[in-house]
Parts: sequence; structure tokens; C-alpha cells
Amino acid sequence: MRFGRNPAVIQGGTETILIVDDDLSVRESLQRALEDFGYRIVLAGDGEEGLARFKENAGAVNLVLLDMIMPKMPGRELLKQLLEIKPDVKVIISSGHDEQHFEDPILKSAKDYLKKPFEITALEKTIRRVLDHKGCPA
Repeated sequence: MRFGRNPAVIQGGTETILIVDDDLSVRESLQRALEDFGYRIVLAGDGEEGLARFKENAGAVNLVLLDMIMPKMPGRELLKQLLEIKPDVKVIISSGHDEQHFEDPILKSAKDYLKKPFEITALEKTIRRVLDHKGCPA
């Protein structure tokens, strides 16, 4: 992940974001960067933990940043369960795979997609677009 910053571009926010990624260094890096921008962060290291954290914080979580390839419960299954709990859940998929890899209807319910590695400015712009209900670019 590349974390180049241009403060003039970063808007930030105060919403709560659940980060579900099995790579500890990715989770910690994203947590530091997003907390610097004002967000509250909840972390999970796999799909099962992500589901538990979502249930514990369901009323507070505004967005889920979801890795697809994880142990115990893959991202697709977690997304399916999140949608059953909260059908309008806002999810951004982050993966090393190309977006075309995710033609599955469950995965298409995610609000956006970021291919790893990504710049923190791209992540922040995507987060703000999804949280502000501006939808995905065509």
C-alpha cells in the first residue's frame, strides 16, 4: 500500500469504518491513516471476526472496508451475511484481483472497489463518495 498524502485533497470525516483484512500490517497502516483523517476505526483480522465486530457495532458502523481473500470466512461470505443483517450496508471491496473478477451478484452489491495496492488519497476519495451517497463513477 502506498500512503502518499496531499492534505488539500483529503476531506476526512468522523464516521466509523470496520476494516476487515487478514494482513496485520495493512490493518494497522489503514487504521493510522484513517484515524489521522478523523475516522473511528474497528479492526478485524478475518471474516468471522469481521462478522462479530459488525454485530457488536452494527448501529455505529457506517462503512466496511473488506478484503476478499481471508482465512476462516472469505470476503464474499462475510458480505453475504452483512447484507442479511443490514441490506443497505456500505461496503468497499479491496483486493489484489481485478474488478472483473467479481461478477458475482453478492459482490456486485458492494458500493465500490479498490485494487491493491492503492494510494491513501484514492481510498479517502472512495470512502467519502460512498459515505456521501454519490455512488460509483460510471
